[in-house]
Formats: sequence, C-alpha cells, structure tokens
Amino acid sequence: MILDQQNQLHQLTLYIYTFNTINKYNNTQIGVRKMTDINIADVTLHIDNNLSSTVREAIDKELRGINGVVSVHMPADKAHLVEVAYNPDNVQAEHIAHSIRELAGHVELIGL
Repeated sequence: MILDQQNQLHQLTLYIYTFNTINKYNNTQIGVRKMTDINIADVTLHIDNNLSSTVREAIDKELRGINGVVSVHMPADKAHLVEVAYNPDNVQAEHIAHSIRELAGHVELIGL
C-alpha cells in the first residue's frame, strides 16, 4: 500500500479482554486474546469554520457511519478542521472527503 504525504500509516493491534465475574462459585479468570492487526491512517481535512452546529453534527454522524472509519475528531477550538483515523484497507481518504463535501460543500485534504 502506498500512502501520500497527507496520510500517516500506523499499526494497531487490537486486543479483546475477557473478564469473568467474581463470585463465590467461580475463580476469577482474566484472559487476553490477540485478535488481529489492522492498518490505521490519519487524515486532517479543512472545512468551512462557519458551518452550523447542525451541519457539523451531520458530518460527524456521516463519517462515523462509514465502514473503516475508526474515529472522528472535530476540535471546538479549530472549527475548520476534521481529523479522521481510518483503516485504508476498507476506505480511502477521498471517500471520506467526498462524504464531507456532500454535506458541507467544501473540503480540502491537508494531511496530519
């Protein structure tokens, strides 16, 4: 996979922690099981800082609904930025930008 300068690739290992309930009939058991390794890329996008809170909430909801998006951060003190972490095996930065463009009209990939 080739990523341009606007994206940074990170490895993330996911772990599932299984905790059994403590009770007088059961000894406590804590297990850690390695599930999978996934690629995580980060992208920062520039949007219009004059967007209404309704549009910003719609962008957040839309992005979180995309398969492969891991997290969305829209800092209140930097209303012109959207930071998205995603799995590039499932979704590309251009798809994320297109989803924002559909709601906000303007978006630029600026990197991280």
